[in-house]
Amino acid sequence: MTSINTNISYKLCSDLESSSNSSDLKLQDHGKEMVKNTENEQSIKLDASMVIIGFVTFVGDSARGILFPALWPLCQKLGGSKVDLGYLVSIFSVGRLMVSTRMGKIADKYRHRAALLISGAVLLFGALLWANTIFLGGLPVLFIAQLTLGL
Repeated sequence: MTSINTNISYKLCSDLESSSNSSDLKLQDHGKEMVKNTENEQSIKLDASMVIIGFVTFVGDSARGILFPALWPLCQKLGGSKVDLGYLVSIFSVGRLMVSTRMGKIADKYRHRAALLISGAVLLFGALLWANTIFLGGLPVLFIAQLTLGL
């Protein structure tokens, strides 16, 4: 009788251990799925962020590509010379030079969203200033607008 009880209890214990191991495996698999889902969510957020960064970069570079061809006729209309045009083109790059490293620090410290918001606001202000140069004061305002667009 004792051997039967011992065999039954041994079988029950081994069954419990194997079922507990399989439930641990299920829990571990479920944990892996949770990690995979979290990684997928982060990947989607990263992809969305890259789309936003690409869009802001496209808009910034488009502003330069759209506004530069119109710069010479506007400069002439405001009474500027070819030398003024040279300064207008170069001041755009001076703006980029002044701000690019600072914007990188802002992006590192406050994440890229803050840097993109600041860049977008400055770009909008510069484009509005550039578009209204004739009404706001002529050639000096165009210099400020070009510098602002470069920022």
